Amino acid sequence: MPQDRLTIGRDPAADILIPEPSVSRIHAEFVMISADEILFQDRQSSNGSYLIENNAPVRITQHRLRSDEKLRMGNVEVVVKDLIAVARKHLAERAAAAAQAAQHQKPLEHRSVRMIRCQCGSVKEDGTSCKYCGR
Repeated sequence: MPQDRLTIGRDPAADILIPEPSVSRIHAEFVMISADEILFQDRQSSNGSYLIENNAPVRITQHRLRSDEKLRMGNVEVVVKDLIAVARKHLAERAAAAAQAAQHQKPLEHRSVRMIRCQCGSVKEDGTSCKYCGR
């Protein structure tokens, strides 16, 4: 697994962009440590990061998260498996862009993956169907 650190926040400079006011500009960062786990670290965000355990939020600053767990950043809840799927896609696109930039001797452009809140309340990648309600 690549050990690339990914940032999450509402700032367009974040690797995973969540344009919600309750999410800090650079809210958190994480590293994928296996196919179904990440090491998550809150970056002193204003509204905090929480692991949802038994429907109750538990504040975390650094935590190893499994794909079947749910995370809340500010007022936005996301299932970790969805975050991992977006991260894999972003890392693959980043590697392809780096190879192309190196081949053409051009600087690498920064691109974010934009995630939005679905009408059902879940978070999904912009331009895709929701895995939970189909919208």
